Amino acid sequence: MTKNTLRNLVTVFAISLGVCGFAADTGKKSKKPDAAEKYAQEMEKEYQKLFRGFGKTAEEILSQVGRAKTAKVLDALLYRIRMKTELKGPDALTATERRIRAVMGLAEEVKDEGFKDYFIGESADDAQLALTTLKELGATGTVAVVQKALAPFENATPPADYSERQGALDKIEKKAQPIWAKCDKEFRALKEDLSKLVLEYAQKKKEDIRLP
Repeated sequence: MTKNTLRNLVTVFAISLGVCGFAADTGKKSKKPDAAEKYAQEMEKEYQKLFRGFGKTAEEILSQVGRAKTAKVLDALLYRIRMKTELKGPDALTATERRIRAVMGLAEEVKDEGFKDYFIGESADDAQLALTTLKELGATGTVAVVQKALAPFENATPPADYSERQGALDKIEKKAQPIWAKCDKEFRALKEDLSKLVLEYAQKKKEDIRLP
């Protein structure tokens, strides 16, 4: 399974099960509880298929460090963080969970699609949080590239609001595109083991990771 597939899996389930949009006022009795329960069951079923034996809690998943590949351990952790986001909403995430999601959202999308598409997408709502966390992780090479990519925005800060960011992108895209193209190459050439750094961070902060 590719990073892109794993990242979008929860959204695919939400659409296929009809969870998205149930909050609308239709004047009829909501079916959300039944749909949400089915959604959670399907997500759990897929998780068990992908990560059998990894457990569900942060402690259980992180105990696989040294036993399983670093990337797979991190994928399991991210799956459950994103599952929590979909089931309970982003406000339900702890500070540590939000930081992990922000960093890996940036890392995965830039690696797969590039900075332009990252800024277009919703993951860039947390661009500043991702940068702050990268600094905390000591990922100096990644920080340097991300700062270059942020530079075309006013005050080197992309708007956190999705709609406002699209307006900002319209204004800067022409001059920013060659900068982002160069940053894409630099990002993909980095030798830092970001997955390892994130897992080390998760191990230090595991008491603040409360997974579904």
